[in-house]
Amino acid sequence: MTPRKTGFSRFAIAFYLLVLAAPAGADGWQPTKPVEWYVMGPEGGRVDRFAQALARAVSDLGQTPQPMTITNQRKGFPADPLLQLKNREGDPHVIVLTSAAYLTTPLRNPGLGINIQSFTPIAGLAEDSLQFWVRHERPEASLGQLAAVQFDTSADPLKVGVRNNDDEDWLAVAALKKGIGLNVSLVRYRSSRDAPKDLARGFLDGAIATPSESGGFWEMERARPMANFSPLSPFDAAKGVTLPFTIGETSAAALTLPRAIVAPGRITVEAQSYYEKLFEAASVSEPWRQYLAENRLVPGWSAGLDLTKKLVAAREGYRKLLKDLGEIE
Repeated sequence: MTPRKTGFSRFAIAFYLLVLAAPAGADGWQPTKPVEWYVMGPEGGRVDRFAQALARAVSDLGQTPQPMTITNQRKGFPADPLLQLKNREGDPHVIVLTSAAYLTTPLRNPGLGINIQSFTPIAGLAEDSLQFWVRHERPEASLGQLAAVQFDTSADPLKVGVRNNDDEDWLAVAALKKGIGLNVSLVRYRSSRDAPKDLARGFLDGAIATPSESGGFWEMERARPMANFSPLSPFDAAKGVTLPFTIGETSAAALTLPRAIVAPGRITVEAQSYYEKLFEAASVSEPWRQYLAENRLVPGWSAGLDLTKKLVAAREGYRKLLKDLGEIE
């Protein structure tokens, strides 16, 4: 992994400037060198966009005595941030922003010897949600109806857009194919925003996307969510739409998309408290609340043991899903 050369670099500069703005003689532990912030997602992806928005919210507080520099996960190497956590035990100058890969990578790769319960929980900030989107005018009301039409008419495979090398999207596709029985032909995109655009233009039959990526096209009535893959959804109260939690008829598990901050194990209680207070302050700021609302993220603060319990419960949901899909034993 290499530090970001664009995008977040301007926030890193802002953090440097804030050294002078940090309260002098502040009580308790504070970073004594730059903080390495690893993001479990490639540059330009949905987790990266979340990280940059969170960085702005933290920067606006003016309380960081050292810079924070984002390093994105290399494409196809989700273990990198996890190994940073494992190999730098006790180092309070490392934090990681999680994605679904935080939960699935140790399950798929037990040889790594990674146990997420050994890491230090800092802040659970929000949950994203994932849907299967279709063109607004499509007559079918559910995935079951869509599969039945395909079966009855021997229709061509559905062209479904996904972000390339994105674990969240790939699990949703696997559930569509195995759990529902849809005949799917994948169209891969570098950016998670491109598939919803092509769906709205009529170039695709479906897309795996989050509300922030496709919700605007829904408002314009050029796309609509047909099924929800996540246990929490921002759609129940919007336009009176209630989506089924459809991960596949073979599994009751769901795609939990945690957006949380964790640190290596065995850091001091004082360091854990510093980060917890910092991100809690950012989480209640008006710009951050506005970001969550505009991007239809499900808000929810958790920390300490409560956060660990949430992440472990989500991991066990993924364990069941991966077993149902035949990816692990």
